[in-house]
Amino acid sequence: MADVLTITGLRIVNTRTGLPLIDGIDLSIGRGERVGLVGESGSGKTTIGLAGLGYVRGGMRIDSGEIALNGQRLTVLDSRQLGALRRSAMAYVPQSAAMALNPALRIGTQLAASSRRRGDRYAAAFACRARTGSSSCNG
Repeated sequence: MADVLTITGLRIVNTRTGLPLIDGIDLSIGRGERVGLVGESGSGKTTIGLAGLGYVRGGMRIDSGEIALNGQRLTVLDSRQLGALRRSAMAYVPQSAAMALNPALRIGTQLAASSRRRGDRYAAAFACRARTGSSSCNG
């Protein structure tokens, strides 16, 4: 079985100091597998997870290593290509519900917006349900 996500030799550094924040991470996830990253607060779990999407927070950069999704190397893609891949083949579920949803908006509205951005065929049904509250909307 081919790996869906492969991270090899990942090194992420602080852009100001050049000091490594993550160093020497190797990880592979096969289709249908679930992986949990366990560690103390601040140990780099979220940083590694976001790197798997080809993303690093401000003040950090991927210094070395490879990240591949279905064999496609993320580290060589430009921002437009990476954005298209994220919309079509990736998802991020934050560990904090407060980061995942906006409490000022109905959940249906948020799902509809997400579906529209991804070009999901069910976007119209989500929008209808969010607008009308009816379960008779078809996707």
